Amino acid sequence: PSSWAKEQELQGVTVLAPESDADELPAANRWRPPPADPHTLAFLQYTSGSTAAPKGVMVDHANLLANAEILAGIAGMSADRPVGGWLPLYHDFGLIGLLLTPLVLGGR
Repeated sequence: PSSWAKEQELQGVTVLAPESDADELPAANRWRPPPADPHTLAFLQYTSGSTAAPKGVMVDHANLLANAEILAGIAGMSADRPVGGWLPLYHDFGLIGLLLTPLVLGGR
């Protein structure tokens, strides 16, 4: 890693990498996305726990797409409109409304 930085003339740049040879790492082109259908788990969203112990809510792809469709309609989101926000990604609207919905729409 540090020899690469020197070759690229990146003086003063600290390169963090695993202490192994790159040849030993699995090739990125071998990765394949896992199979998914509407009822496959998309993510696990935890409740805040403000009124009881936090609970994990299983959100499947169909739920995510339905929620994204509703949010996009209400907020006027589209692929050609940038989206920004201040909510953290552990907040449900931060995660779904500001990150996942724009990604589903192909936005930025």
